[in-house]
Amino acid sequence: MSCTTVTPLTLSHPDKLKLGENETMEEAESKFIEFTKAYKALTDDTIRENLEKYGNPDGPQQREDKIAIPKWVVEGKSSAWVLLAYGTVLGLGIPFIVGRWWFRQRRLTRDGILNGTAELFFHQLREDTDFISLITILASALEFQAVLGRKQKGSKKQRKERQARIEELETELDKKRAELCVDESPTMRAESRASVTTAVARRVRALLWAHLLRFELEPELQQEQLEVLRTVPPLLNGLTNIALAHNWLRVSLLCFNLQPRLVQAVPSTHLALGQLPNISLDEAQELEITKNAGGRRWIEKFIKADVEGKDEAKKVAKIWPRLEVVSAEFKVTDEKVITPLSIVSLTCKCRYVYPNTAVENGRADSVEAVETAVDEKKKSSSRSALPKPDEKKTPVKRVGYAHAPHWPANRSPGFSLLLGDSKLDKVIVQPTRLMDIPMPNPDGSPAEPREFTLQFQAPPQANLYSFVAYFQSDTLVGGDISRPIMVS
Repeated sequence: MSCTTVTPLTLSHPDKLKLGENETMEEAESKFIEFTKAYKALTDDTIRENLEKYGNPDGPQQREDKIAIPKWVVEGKSSAWVLLAYGTVLGLGIPFIVGRWWFRQRRLTRDGILNGTAELFFHQLREDTDFISLITILASALEFQAVLGRKQKGSKKQRKERQARIEELETELDKKRAELCVDESPTMRAESRASVTTAVARRVRALLWAHLLRFELEPELQQEQLEVLRTVPPLLNGLTNIALAHNWLRVSLLCFNLQPRLVQAVPSTHLALGQLPNISLDEAQELEITKNAGGRRWIEKFIKADVEGKDEAKKVAKIWPRLEVVSAEFKVTDEKVITPLSIVSLTCKCRYVYPNTAVENGRADSVEAVETAVDEKKKSSSRSALPKPDEKKTPVKRVGYAHAPHWPANRSPGFSLLLGDSKLDKVIVQPTRLMDIPMPNPDGSPAEPREFTLQFQAPPQANLYSFVAYFQSDTLVGGDISRPIMVS
């Protein structure tokens, strides 16, 4: 067995070291320091730990990052241009971007509409505003200036021609509106009647009515109508919020009701059949009169009615989703009674149901019989839908896009729930949105309802209060529900 002898490393001080060829004293000193540190790393625990952790016996070192800069930037003759560029970016560019963002935010309300538009809405909306004036107020929004204002320019002859076309269109629309019995409210005061003040507002109003009445337009006006409809949603939301801010119940419900009318291109809730395929507004009006297919149970009445040539409409009607409020009650957390000024929750269980199960085989002969048949069918379906011990629960089917061929975008239906006092015409509790309401099961039976909550503070005095819970659809005409409810 051989044994290797380790010779200790000896270091010579740079002063006693003989320099090699092309070697300087600084290099010799640097090597001596490195060797010394390496030797200490073998004997000193702290130095060895620094070497293992940071790769340097002296511990963590200051990091220095470098970037490559073109040579011309750092040259003395270019310094003036570099300073000018920095001054332009820092002194003008950044303030411009920040200022533009700031002033744009100041121009808009939290609803995303122009402050000038909100002011117009605020001054024109009245407690007794009717549907016709509501369309006029909506058309006065300043946002339409950007949409159609540039198209109003041209020669004097061109402007007169455009005005003549709008006047002719207004005449035709007035006739169509009279045929469908869409009139001004007789209870609205004369001073509350809204009027247009600009050529753009007049044009927008005509295009909105042409949409509601499904009036055929020339290609140029059709394109303008699409641009107007795409601009409407935030404006209508802002108009609704102004009505809610005044706590005007009737006008607030009218604003909510305008949303599905615009989506389905139906000017009145009495023409709900016009939402179904291949049914015009005139046919919808005729069916309501001749087949009594109107009112709260319009869809069930239409399914039961003997109507020829409307097979597709009846097929869609049988799977038309209708909101069902399974229950609605007031609750206070950890309390059995509602005390004054306590936080109350209006808890509602809702789901969609199909109307066709109530009128199969012609079993129902009246509206009351239809309602009874619907209730019986729901009860039996609910019992049959209970899972057996070894049976898996059917997953809840969510609603997709609604049938809305006249609206220029896909529309997922939902509801707004608010609490009001119909006697005082006041909104008591501001609305909340109801989305993702369960659709019926694949076999048509009702799904498990989903629970929604609307919170508010109880009145300051103990008493019996009569309110109404309003469920307002934002997509389907004739789908609204009102439920009287008591608070004590």
